[in-house]
Amino acid sequence: MEQRHKLLGTILLEMDVINDKQLEEGLNLHRQSDKKVGEALQELGFCTSEDVCQALALQSGLRYLDPTTIDIPKEVIRMVPESLVREHTIIPIAREDGRITIATSDPFDLFAQDNVRFATNAEVECVIASRESILAAIERNYGVTQDKIDEALEQGVLTRQVEQVSESRKATASAQAEVAERLRAVQDELSDLRREASGLAAERDRLAAEMDRLGRELKQASAAGAALEQQRDAAQAALGAITAERDRLAEVAADHETPEAFSGASADAAKDRGEVDRP
Repeated sequence: MEQRHKLLGTILLEMDVINDKQLEEGLNLHRQSDKKVGEALQELGFCTSEDVCQALALQSGLRYLDPTTIDIPKEVIRMVPESLVREHTIIPIAREDGRITIATSDPFDLFAQDNVRFATNAEVECVIASRESILAAIERNYGVTQDKIDEALEQGVLTRQVEQVSESRKATASAQAEVAERLRAVQDELSDLRREASGLAAERDRLAAEMDRLGRELKQASAAGAALEQQRDAAQAALGAITAERDRLAEVAADHETPEAFSGASADAAKDRGEVDRP
């Protein structure tokens, strides 16, 4: 019978890890709780997580390895967020031909595999590893755990760093307050400039209207001047005509004043004065 068709407890029996009585006790605990058979047997102390993982590898037909014994490329680590690996207790160990390989202690956790597939946009392959080795690999590749950070804080290792951060935040807050004050001053000055600009715009509009009015008056004055010029020219022309007519009449009069006419005129004038010619 193939191993992948056998139950986990049966495989552990065949591996001589547990006996029938221990298996029965583990099954009873499994039925009474939400624990898996492997977890129940580990809790009872009948086997280790390594034993269970090796049995799972045989059952699933997957490879078993210890992720702490391999160097995982940084680009592979960066593909899967830390929050995801800690949530599902998995760790990426390799990527090849568009597939990413993760180490897991539960190859039947399809939800974890779907999350990795969504996060990496790659097909997921699994290998079996113990929970303890996965946690150790996570700590080594993703950094210290929150528990260690809390422990360091309690020991005062990070106290100075916290103080520096606090001082930096205070300095930043002070700088922000100063910048805000300067910003308010600039805004006030800008408001004053806007009011002045508004006044200048009104004055500009007034001057433009005045210029338009003066322009219209200048055009009217120019038109009136042109009319006066025309009238002056007409008067000069009339005056010239009158002068010419006067000169013509004077010439006519001169032409009619002959000596005979002058003598007759003189005699008539003497008669009018009562002068009589004597013999």
